[in-house]
Amino acid sequence: LRVGDMRKVAKDLVKEDNPLAYVSRFAQTFAKDRNALCYEEVMIWGMMINAVKCSNEEKVCLLKDFVAAIDNWAVCDTFCSDAKWMKRLAKDEMWLILDPYFRSSREFDVRFAVVMTMCYLLDEKELGKIFVRLEQINFSAIRSEYNMSLAAYYAKMSVAWLLATAMAKY
Repeated sequence: LRVGDMRKVAKDLVKEDNPLAYVSRFAQTFAKDRNALCYEEVMIWGMMINAVKCSNEEKVCLLKDFVAAIDNWAVCDTFCSDAKWMKRLAKDEMWLILDPYFRSSREFDVRFAVVMTMCYLLDEKELGKIFVRLEQINFSAIRSEYNMSLAAYYAKMSVAWLLATAMAKY
């Protein structure tokens, strides 16, 4: 499916009587077997989290299960760019949510934290805090799920993207 088609499926599922049940089913399926969901299912799961009507606290809880399923840059970046609900959170709350992902040894956890930072925390007042967080990333501890010769490649590329965006803006 193309991204537009997946967005339509997610939008239709969110209109169902109990959309959180669908989101929960994705999480349960993934918890039982990390390889049970295909790319499109993971994308739709993330799109539903971003689209479902629920409290910010519920979304943050849903986020924890979902981030563990991110295993490629497309799922990560699509989810992050669509997570407009994050703007409703206080910056301190966002930092608390993202902090464990910055310290993770999982490549796409780190990419998630960096891309979310770029999308929702990148402003001139936050630059110092952002640079400190980036300097604290332990790239040598990050393990790749793809190719060890490219260990941390996708995490490093997200940092490069954030830095280039920061330079262009500020």
